[in-house]
Amino acid sequence: MLISLESPHSFWRLSGEHERALAATFPSQRVRRNRSGWKDDLAEEFFDLAGATMTIVGCGSIGEHLARAARSFGMHVVGVRRTPPVAAEGGITWMHTSAVHQAVAIADVVVDLLPATRATDRFFDRHLFTAFKPQSLFLNLGRAATVDHAALLAGLNTGRLRGAGLDVCDPRPLPARHPLRLHPRVVLTPKSSTLSRTYMDEAVAFFADNLRRYLADQPLSGLAEVPAARSPLAGG
Repeated sequence: MLISLESPHSFWRLSGEHERALAATFPSQRVRRNRSGWKDDLAEEFFDLAGATMTIVGCGSIGEHLARAARSFGMHVVGVRRTPPVAAEGGITWMHTSAVHQAVAIADVVVDLLPATRATDRFFDRHLFTAFKPQSLFLNLGRAATVDHAALLAGLNTGRLRGAGLDVCDPRPLPARHPLRLHPRVVLTPKSSTLSRTYMDEAVAFFADNLRRYLADQPLSGLAEVPAARSPLAGG
């Protein structure tokens, strides 16, 4: 049986910090990388985080941590997931996955935090990218399999997307001449959103706790995909 779990608590903080860095530095990276005289054009490349809307698709524990950080910059946050909370939490406007097209249509920044499951394979496809607000920014800190990269490239080339920040890609690493690696409006990071001196210790502790739960027939912590059969893994 394959069991899909979310990452330990340290990943929530690290991914949030990584996303903020990508969103905040993306325009200046673009100008520095592609223009010899970039200072005069710098202002037109930026957008303000304050007052902007961030839509987080797959807004679980990591997304909620990211939402708190985004709101500290004055951003409005929309959280998309299969089971939105009944009551509003953390200043997040919640939307069901079925309304994802409406959620991305109002976003200046769209963050992909989806796990890789059968249901999320190429979730971000041509139809969904077409629904994006013009000149929005797409950030993937989730899984590469959740994105149709040909559709992403098309969105960038048509100008629908302002740019993309990718911490994951397929294949990894991208070949030297891959269009996404060479694209002037793409910033790549080498799956570094989890880098921390404490991450491995916390990951081992997270695994050990879930192993104890599994052996004791108790529900696992951080299930990303509930097993189909009724079992202690799914909480009975």
